[in-house]
Amino acid sequence: MNGDVCQLCGAVGPDKRHLNISCLYELTEVVPEMWRTIEDGLYHLRICKSCRARLLDHLESWREECVARKRVLKDPDGNSVLQNPEAVIPVRMHGTTVMMTPEQHEDYRRNT
Repeated sequence: MNGDVCQLCGAVGPDKRHLNISCLYELTEVVPEMWRTIEDGLYHLRICKSCRARLLDHLESWREECVARKRVLKDPDGNSVLQNPEAVIPVRMHGTTVMMTPEQHEDYRRNT
């Protein structure tokens, strides 16, 4: 693997960043370019500064979304206990169960 190539956007040149993530979830499901080393158990990715900035933007938005849910009544897994009563179809997504309405489930199946 060429360390001067961004594995996501393909930008070529020196000064790429090495992203390391430890996660008890198979991250290659959502980022197939990542690789995992047995020695440290980390997921790795070489990225350019622009892709790193995009990641940081997403992390900032993710944090804001999660903090905004502090006052929501949740189960131990963080799922809202005040769900739509029509959401009766459980779907496993990214390591958690999401309850969907029949219409949402139809859209989900159509797009996956």
